[in-house]
Amino acid sequence: MGETMTARALPDGSGIVVLQDHDTYGSGNVMVLDPTNEVLRRIINPYGTSRYSMAGDRFWFDAISVRAGEVALNIHVHRRLP
Repeated sequence: MGETMTARALPDGSGIVVLQDHDTYGSGNVMVLDPTNEVLRRIINPYGTSRYSMAGDRFWFDAISVRAGEVALNIHVHRRLP
């Protein structure tokens, strides 16, 4: 399944959230697996279509945290300043 960086169980036990290498998978570097390790979906980073996105930005998910029944994905943005 590629270069797995980290994985966390979903709070309800229905699967696993997997963070993969951003150099290989780009802004879609998170996938959700079911309990049998089949891919349920790949999560595409929404930053590229946000109003904060600028030409030349590089962005990817860089961390997963599971707390209080919620899954949070951190977004890393790399921007060269003039």
